[in-house]
Amino acid sequence: MPDNKKRFPLHIHIATLFIGLILAVGLVLGGFNHRNNAKILLSASERLFDQINREVMLDFQATHGQTANTIDLLVQTPVTAATTLPARLASLSLFTTALQHEPALSAIQVGYANGDYFIVRPLHSPFMKDRFAAPAQAAYVVDNITAGEQDQHPMLRIFFTSGLEEIARRKLPATRYDPRRRDWYRLAMQSRDISIGKPYLYYFIRKVGFTIGRKSAEGQAVVAADVTLESLSTTIARHPVSPSAEVVLFGDNGKVLAYRDPAQLVVRGDGNRFEMADIQQLASPVLAHIGPELGRQDRQLAFRFGQYDWLGTVRKIVAAKDLNLYLAIVAPKDELLTEAYRISREATVITVLILLLALPVAWLFARKITRSLRTLSRETDLIRQLDFRQPIRTRSRIREIAELAEGMDVMKDTINKFLRLITSLAGEQDFDRMLRRIARETLDTSQADEVGVLLLSEDEQRLQATLRETARPEATPPAVPDIVLADHPDNLFIQSLSRKEAQLASLSKHQAGAFPAGLPETLHADRLQLAAFPLINRHDEAIGVLYVAYRQQTGAPRNDDIRERLNFIQALSGFAAVSLETRMLLKSQKALLEAFIRLIAGAIDAKSPYTGGHCQRVPVLTRMLATAASESEDPPFRDYHPTAEDWEAIHIASWLHDCGKVTTPEYVVDKSTKLETLYDRIHEIRTRFEVLKRDAQIEYWQAVAKGGDQETLQQALERKLASLDDDFAFVAECNEGGEFMAPERIERLRRIASRTWQRTLDNRLGVSWEEKQRIQRRPAATLPVTEPLLADKPEHILYRDEAERIPPDNPWGFKLDVPEFKFNRGELYNLSVERGTLTTEERYLINDHIVQTIIMLEQLPYPRHLREVPAIAGGHHEKMDGTGYPRRLRREEMSLTARMMAIADIFEALTASDRPYKKAKTLSEAIRIMRFMKQDQHIDPDLFELFLRSGIYREYAKKYLSPEQIDEVDVEACLS
Repeated sequence: MPDNKKRFPLHIHIATLFIGLILAVGLVLGGFNHRNNAKILLSASERLFDQINREVMLDFQATHGQTANTIDLLVQTPVTAATTLPARLASLSLFTTALQHEPALSAIQVGYANGDYFIVRPLHSPFMKDRFAAPAQAAYVVDNITAGEQDQHPMLRIFFTSGLEEIARRKLPATRYDPRRRDWYRLAMQSRDISIGKPYLYYFIRKVGFTIGRKSAEGQAVVAADVTLESLSTTIARHPVSPSAEVVLFGDNGKVLAYRDPAQLVVRGDGNRFEMADIQQLASPVLAHIGPELGRQDRQLAFRFGQYDWLGTVRKIVAAKDLNLYLAIVAPKDELLTEAYRISREATVITVLILLLALPVAWLFARKITRSLRTLSRETDLIRQLDFRQPIRTRSRIREIAELAEGMDVMKDTINKFLRLITSLAGEQDFDRMLRRIARETLDTSQADEVGVLLLSEDEQRLQATLRETARPEATPPAVPDIVLADHPDNLFIQSLSRKEAQLASLSKHQAGAFPAGLPETLHADRLQLAAFPLINRHDEAIGVLYVAYRQQTGAPRNDDIRERLNFIQALSGFAAVSLETRMLLKSQKALLEAFIRLIAGAIDAKSPYTGGHCQRVPVLTRMLATAASESEDPPFRDYHPTAEDWEAIHIASWLHDCGKVTTPEYVVDKSTKLETLYDRIHEIRTRFEVLKRDAQIEYWQAVAKGGDQETLQQALERKLASLDDDFAFVAECNEGGEFMAPERIERLRRIASRTWQRTLDNRLGVSWEEKQRIQRRPAATLPVTEPLLADKPEHILYRDEAERIPPDNPWGFKLDVPEFKFNRGELYNLSVERGTLTTEERYLINDHIVQTIIMLEQLPYPRHLREVPAIAGGHHEKMDGTGYPRRLRREEMSLTARMMAIADIFEALTASDRPYKKAKTLSEAIRIMRFMKQDQHIDPDLFELFLRSGIYREYAKKYLSPEQIDEVDVEACLS
């Protein structure tokens, strides 16, 4: 809107504005100076605290950065590959040069993969010379340890002058020191970059510091430097906040790392050993008082100690990855106020002097000041650099400058809005949220009354109203029916879609029937201005329409015309179309992946009628447990806050956790009896018993025919038949696979097996080529053949191919006990299985499904956020004590989600009612078994407690278990 106020010359504006501002500032400072003393105190103390905090952080970073650069250089030198002492001493000058230029370094060392160790220390202080019993002219000491046997490593100590001339050499007793066991060595070996350990006490020199290290390019050595923190204590001592103030730097464990008196950093602990001091052990009553309350997070302190009020702060310093330091500063409030009052008085005097000097100076130099023009010049540079952080502040009564400033401000705001919208849309991943954001941003930018998005259906026959947004949040637009392209060729939206260009129209509420339902009534308008913009994808295809609607009341035309914003909205619609197409493709790909995952899980469950539903139920339990953990404030889960990408990884891993079962034969998975393979071989054994019974009857009649006593023979026959029936019943019972086979039952099986029967037919006839090859491992017997009733024959053994054996150094880290044979189908061997129905070979084959799961999943290309899917899916059979499979991981080596899935898998298996080898457990039985598993360190105790206390087990049971399985569970007893 043009400004019609009277305008004045530039120098009058500048002088008047400048003098007015100076007067206003002077009055404000003079009137409120005393009242704001308290704020000045807090501001001054905060700035001082910030300064100390910055200097401590900069000091640490400077030491760390310089040392890291030194390590980066040394790790490239031949010393990392040196295998002899002379070869290592060839790099001594590099070590001593680094030690000379970096006073904070107490040692530079090299640990080798074979256990050798090489370290150089400076002897700049009498203390160090005394500790090493060094000659008077010694400037450096070198220790060289050569890896020996049985933890006895020869050690040689050499002393050098500052000119690196050797002056003494001592052979020391063998040492047990092995650098490979040290944290700094292991940490460097596990890192691809510079590693920094947590601060600790260098016991030998009684100083506090940390170790920085890096492994060599070949991974055969680690170069590390011990860095003392004495400079931090110097920095703290250099900045006294007040006479009684205290400044202390401490670590996560509460140990003091820097203090104004470095001598207090090391104290004698239990057993008269030196150790790092706690805050309470410093000779400071106020720190001993406040120490337990300092905490491990940024916070302000206000407390009373003695007769004074104290103020302070705790600041967190992120020194390095996984290394946090904390700076605590406390000072008496009265001491800070004294300085604040002095500053306030001086500021008042200075302000008065500035006012007296500024009044005449402002008027004299007003004509020469052209600040507004210079400001606008700088703004053009910022616009050229795409810097839109600050709006143009120039407001001048000079017409030309004012109009220029207004035009530049509009231009700057327009460019900024467009870039902000593009950035906003490009960063949104969710399709529905992107639609809402497009609509909302278009609504804000266009100042329209309604914005809507209509997308072309998959069959390209209809426009589907996907979203409507109004400027009045209380107005809820009614649902919009689809617009059939063939039925409404003159529709504004369809014309925009078919012509691929923006369409404008002004409609009364009587003409709006073909447009979104109830549009005029929703906007409470007599007339509408409508603009439709086609959404064109990167293939120049129209995929939908973006429309904006403005209401026009009768007799009150709009001041702004929609055509003024047409180009801006059209440019936005083009980028929105490309973004929408991208998100639609991603949405389709995710839907395809989800369907494929469910297809695999469904196929696995469909493969076996006995485990159907397992792959669907484990994801439900895993998500319930992960949700409970994310909502828990208990210490083990306080930092567990999964992102949307984490949830996606959990979802995929839980659905695919048993995908390896596609390789497991169904008859093994479904083996409900001990003799079952593709069929139950108990029928063969029953037939043999029938043969023995027929033989007994034949023998009976033959004996009668020979004139034997029929009554005696009849009684003998009946006893023999009863014995055979009893023996078969026992064999059939053993075949069912009870909970435990006692030794006496196995012995009885052997006695039964010793019975014989006669085979008169060749067992090589009518069999497969593969079985014939196994039978031919031994010569054919002359028929008829007398054979044991139950037999373990050579042809029952199926040998394992060497290609199926997993070597110990396999790339997946599997640690498996592989049975000698692939299958052992011996009848007596299978019937003698002590628990369940599976032999050792079949149990290995069942367990092999998790091996195949990991191998299959690790072959898939994952985006970055899904790279943990194989580890999550493949860890649900590991145990907390490291006795699980296939990698024998311990608790600390497993992710929290993998441990969750282990509990979900176990609970589902225990309570499933479709397993052939067991009856479904009740809730209390399942929880009791899992309690024993917790005590045996098979499952995570924290997650088990969460599983019970959150009620997940009961919530799951109500949905998936039969009513007979749901009973009472004494949670406290299970957790005791």
